[in-house]
Amino acid sequence: VLLAIARIEAAAAAAPSGSRTEATLHRDALLLSLLLSNPLRQRTIASMTWNPDGSGTLRGSGSTGFRIHLQAHHLKNGDSRGSRNYNVPVAAWVQPRLEAYLEEYRGTLLAGKASPYLFVSSRSQGLWESMSSHVIKLTRRYIDGSPGFGMHAFRHLVATDWLTQHPNDFLTVAELLNDKFDTVMTNYAHLKRDISFSRYEEHINRL
Repeated sequence: VLLAIARIEAAAAAAPSGSRTEATLHRDALLLSLLLSNPLRQRTIASMTWNPDGSGTLRGSGSTGFRIHLQAHHLKNGDSRGSRNYNVPVAAWVQPRLEAYLEEYRGTLLAGKASPYLFVSSRSQGLWESMSSHVIKLTRRYIDGSPGFGMHAFRHLVATDWLTQHPNDFLTVAELLNDKFDTVMTNYAHLKRDISFSRYEEHINRL
């Protein structure tokens, strides 16, 4: 995914300066970056809002840093299931892309029109309903050998990669996914068992 982001940015650098193509590619690089750093669900990412006065779900600036502020009703489970609020920073490695997008490329895509949403499509200022299918196209095109995968797969990618490198650290995964600890344990119990057997196999091989 990191290589795909670099390839998209290289394509953006080769596009005509100030063009919609350039702006679209920078938006796409930011989208994949945010999915990797803050693996939220599709609807949550698509409905994130931005307003310079700080009233959106994304707040801050390049100088102060950006944070994502979500209330329980913004999330899948809603208030009725006891979801936690989500108030977390955007990773430092993502922030330069985010700042550039807000200062220049988002305005190019909007072409003088207004939208409350952080991510805007090339065709509409409304909610980007086809965002996940667009991510499938991006991952198919820019990741060698990939058939393409959607936004929800990023959650599994982040969780699986972290647990593979840090076995049994389900608490960190619960925080990253903004899920309950029990939910993460249930969904990734198979991985815990696979890692245990893999580590034991390595032990036998050493013997």
